[in-house]
Amino acid sequence: MTPILPPPPPPQNEPSKSNARLEAVLEALQQQNTALVQQNTVALQNLEVARIAAENARISAENARMESDHTQRFNGKCSPDEVDHWFQDMERIFEAKGCPDDRKLAYTQYLLTGEAGHWWNSMRAILERRGTPITWELFKTKCYTEYFPDSVRFAKEVEFLELTQGNRSVTEYVDRFKHLLRFSTVQVNED
Repeated sequence: MTPILPPPPPPQNEPSKSNARLEAVLEALQQQNTALVQQNTVALQNLEVARIAAENARISAENARMESDHTQRFNGKCSPDEVDHWFQDMERIFEAKGCPDDRKLAYTQYLLTGEAGHWWNSMRAILERRGTPITWELFKTKCYTEYFPDSVRFAKEVEFLELTQGNRSVTEYVDRFKHLLRFSTVQVNED
């Protein structure tokens, strides 16, 4: 009898063919990884663009909200009465919003344009050089001194003290009385 030989071993791939396949798989994985990194980079860039756009939209909305408060920019080229009305409007808005003094000053500075903006920049520089703390109350005092001087206030008080109805209607007289009343240093009762 002829002896039975064990089955021949399975053919083995040559090492160079296995290495070539592994290198091909590795190359495919590296290309896939590079593509994923590029996709992630683009996604991160898009997210940053979206974040910046959202921040710009928020700032624009805040500015629009501020502008919608019906406040006007102040350029300093107006009558003292208009300055006084502007400040009264600002104070009314600040009170309604519960605005702290440091924000009042920041928002008001934002509304100064032209000559008033130049005046405040110069005044602020002088105050800073002196080391003077710049507050809302100081700003109001300086602004009233510049645009609504005491001489005008005194003239308003004299006008109040000398006010008569004359040829005005009662309504016109009452309106003028109410307007001038705030300039009076004389105690006036409600009657």
